[in-house]
Amino acid sequence: MEKKQKMSSFNSYTKTSNHENFIYFILFLSVITFSCDSNSDSRKIKTSIPIALMEDIDEGEGEKQDGIAEAQRMEFEQTKDISLGYIPQDRLIKATEELNVARRNGIYPNRVNALAWVERGSNSDAVGPSNGNGRITGSQVTSGRMRAILVDLADVTNRTVWVGGVDGGIWKTNNITASPATWTVANDFLGNLAIADIAQDPTNTNVMYFATGEKSINSDAVKGGGIWKSIDHGVNWVLLPATTTFWNASRIVCDAAGNVYISTISSLQGIPGSVGGIYRSTDGGNTWSTNISPSGLSARVTEMVISSTGRMHVTCGYYNSTAATSGYRYTDAPSTVASGTWTSPATTFTPVEFNVDMAVAGNTLYALPANSSFQTPQIWKSTDGGANWAITGTTPPISGSAPLSSGQGWYCLAIAVDPTNANNVMVGGLNSYRSTDGGDIWTLNSGWVTGVPGTTNYIHADHQILVWNDNQVLDGGDGGIFYSADDGATFADRNVGLRLKQFYACAIHPISTNYFLAGAQDNGVHQLNGAGLTSSVEVTGGDGAFVHIDEDEP
Repeated sequence: MEKKQKMSSFNSYTKTSNHENFIYFILFLSVITFSCDSNSDSRKIKTSIPIALMEDIDEGEGEKQDGIAEAQRMEFEQTKDISLGYIPQDRLIKATEELNVARRNGIYPNRVNALAWVERGSNSDAVGPSNGNGRITGSQVTSGRMRAILVDLADVTNRTVWVGGVDGGIWKTNNITASPATWTVANDFLGNLAIADIAQDPTNTNVMYFATGEKSINSDAVKGGGIWKSIDHGVNWVLLPATTTFWNASRIVCDAAGNVYISTISSLQGIPGSVGGIYRSTDGGNTWSTNISPSGLSARVTEMVISSTGRMHVTCGYYNSTAATSGYRYTDAPSTVASGTWTSPATTFTPVEFNVDMAVAGNTLYALPANSSFQTPQIWKSTDGGANWAITGTTPPISGSAPLSSGQGWYCLAIAVDPTNANNVMVGGLNSYRSTDGGDIWTLNSGWVTGVPGTTNYIHADHQILVWNDNQVLDGGDGGIFYSADDGATFADRNVGLRLKQFYACAIHPISTNYFLAGAQDNGVHQLNGAGLTSSVEVTGGDGAFVHIDEDEP
């Protein structure tokens, strides 16, 4: 007899409230896939679950199929807005806020309040013998994808660090130098967990902001829902009502006067309701300017940085923008700049229309642009505040055994410069490279997997953000956060207890109550086996996704 794999979680329903079903369905459906070949550095895009669910499934002739895809299609159809064709993020935020208010006021019945949820998932992981993606140093621990890191301005020791998961909320450690660091979750039950960037008001360090939504075009990019603000140093966070159209943030920054700026990209999938450009608030986020991005350029703003000199630097253009509508501009008056008053450089860097990451230290800037093949064949440098640019002496390779970006320049670009010595600079993509002479010579600094020759440093693939603070370098990406105390010469993970992995699915053993399999974004398939599920073994590398344990022959 032909056996069919059984699913317990998708084909049954509990009698929960509509609000809770709505929230849980959307939280599940918001997780989607970016692919990594587990045995090479070839990186590919996979179709996201939500997009796949909106497409017709060719069932062919004969008996109607059932399974994970069909179950998810049913859940998606039950939660989408029929007139829009997708699940509106703003309604998830509203539902979450209503749920929080109802629980605080005791409106929900006792049966809901009595549900005692306990977070489970590994605090650490190890590489299994069947995993083709070994870690160079052997003992490193990974976490999940992050694009946001902030060194707390209120801590003169520079040890307090905040990070944001792509859909894992806000986390904090009071001592990033400790190994392991102790992480506490500041908030992971917000209306939107897609933390894209974090900023802090230098005039009042109790005021903090985070922007939501990934800027990238990948099918698993998590959509945002606006800007959240805290006035009590990250204890409580509230959504700023005027920002609910800021879905895909590239940066959020504060200037020396405490004004706050956000750069965004409108939906590249054509979903209506989001806006792109640069927006400014001079009253703590209560009101925002109209779009002040440079006139004549694309509203897809990929980068926005403010130098210690007060000059703001921006790049416009992303993925398939035209060269004519893409470019780099700067201003010495960000608090009053209008679309028509940005300054164009005398000589600029190219290309800008696909993706750019920049780093700045005073009047020295570095730019890491991707080309039409999403490679990074040049790194550019300016020593006069962005007025003139030139290619650095050499550039890390784009092919071979240790490429910098490996064709992923649309997805992961990272660059940082030492704020006290602008000759020290680090770049990241698939692997990372470092220069100590202003870009004349680049040295391989970390490899993403065992087998990358020329380095003993391990940092997980896909570098999303680099932060340089004094002699500390913090590297965030698809495998969590890695820390250096010696200007980037050596790195070690700070991922123990930082539970940010994006798990797509979990399979429960039909007999053993403590045995689970779970697939994670860019972190393989994990085997969890033990009371409390406090650790796991990554049995396969690359992207993990849906897993099954046969109920008849487990």
